[in-house]
Amino acid sequence: MPVGLLSSLSGFLKLTSKTDIDSPVSKLHHNFTTLILLCFCLLLSASSLIGDPIQCTFNDHPLMKEDMIKTYCWLHTTFTLPRHYKGAGQIYPGIGATTSNGEFVYHAYYQWVPFVLYLQAIMFYAPYWLWKMWEGGVVDSASTDLAAPVMNKEELKGKIEMLGDYLQASLGQHNKYAMKYLGYEALNLVVTITNICVMDAFLGGKFISYGTKVFSFAQMEDEDRIDPMIMLFPRMTKCTFRAVGPSGTTEKLDSLCILPHNILNEKAYLFLWVWLWILLVAGSFSVLWRCIVFFVPFMRINLLRNYTHGLNNNETKALSTYLSVGDYFLFYLLHKNVSRLAFTDLVRDVAGRISSRDSESLEMGDKVRKDSKKYHRMNSPRPTPSGGLWT
Repeated sequence: MPVGLLSSLSGFLKLTSKTDIDSPVSKLHHNFTTLILLCFCLLLSASSLIGDPIQCTFNDHPLMKEDMIKTYCWLHTTFTLPRHYKGAGQIYPGIGATTSNGEFVYHAYYQWVPFVLYLQAIMFYAPYWLWKMWEGGVVDSASTDLAAPVMNKEELKGKIEMLGDYLQASLGQHNKYAMKYLGYEALNLVVTITNICVMDAFLGGKFISYGTKVFSFAQMEDEDRIDPMIMLFPRMTKCTFRAVGPSGTTEKLDSLCILPHNILNEKAYLFLWVWLWILLVAGSFSVLWRCIVFFVPFMRINLLRNYTHGLNNNETKALSTYLSVGDYFLFYLLHKNVSRLAFTDLVRDVAGRISSRDSESLEMGDKVRKDSKKYHRMNSPRPTPSGGLWT
């Protein structure tokens, strides 16, 4: 059953669009991380449904039934005793005699693990869904005609000219589009930090240091070794059941409970600990890199030259003068969805249009200046032979 559920994800989930509209780091957030969280959610849910999520001992008591004690301990949580995590003669870490003034650590998270993982998956996918709404299919509509694998030269030229017309007419109008993408990448980073904090709160403040303790566990001396996995995800816990006798007397009965699914929980959360810290570092560098590219003009032009087969100095000068941040970003997304040859022809077409527009502007400026000088010469006052002015 778990295998069938996991294999069905490939056909059920549509995590990405056919058009590439974001960076590789962003894909790690909305694609890989969402899929991993959903897989863990299904796996842990299935493990609880297939077998018994909890097994508890029960005394030969007339009021105690096996199913009743299991259900009670599952619903009302179990606990461990920190003072028994280590010491000679202990039954199991955290298991020992209960005293009225002792410290108790209650474990109620296991009932909510699948639900929390599902909500986390939604959180990681939400920024991408929002970006797709903001993006509005601009790249898809612009790159579809150039994405065909086979195309003759005349057809390619016509489509490049058509797209060049649009890009020339919309120069300087895509800055808001680029800033929305920067906000999308920043939101991915915020979601990662939020998930680390949520999981830390969910696991009683022990998630942030969980991986560090697990990896350092093997380096500890034997007398100091306390398995952090067992501390956070105990496989054996205690449960107190209060039964009422025939005369109304309350009897407090101790029970030991086995939580077999915590073997999966401890591995799943160790992987998530490692993965979320990787995402945090990668997301931070991604946002920093995007800010550098967006706000340092020469970086944008150098990258644009790397995306093409090479631009001459005139084309580079024209693009560096007139391309705004939004225009560069649209080019960046287009180069991810079309062939390098088609993208090079498109960039050169736009650069040629800008250069031609500059030449026409210069010619028009020269003509206006010449006409102005001619007009002033014809209408300026002329001196008379006697030193006066002609009227």
